[in-house]
Amino acid sequence: MGVPIAVFSAIYPMVWNLGLIFVDEWLPAGESAGIAPFLRLHGFPDAFGEIFVPLVFMTFIPFSLWVIVKRRWNADTRELMIAMYSFFLASFIVLTIVGTAFRGEGMALSWPWDIPHPPIGKE
Repeated sequence: MGVPIAVFSAIYPMVWNLGLIFVDEWLPAGESAGIAPFLRLHGFPDAFGEIFVPLVFMTFIPFSLWVIVKRRWNADTRELMIAMYSFFLASFIVLTIVGTAFRGEGMALSWPWDIPHPPIGKE
């Protein structure tokens, strides 16, 4: 029973992470883009978009995975821990790849081959 749980628990955060990255990159907010600037533009305080919203997502996504795995597979504690480990490992891998290979100047999403090489030494 652990393999389907591990596979689902790895795919689930990949979809969430990529979806949130794309929303944060392409959600129009006046001169900039992102969830926090979008909320600021609509009158919410800075702390709401920069603290509260991320905390909600960081709490909701693992909790929802826990509930899905518990209901779908009638998982015991061991299987739920497999789900949480797979969740955090997949999140770490996706965010590391996106952060190192797909972020260009100003942390904008870019293809790796479109990112210029940094200058070497002083000229």
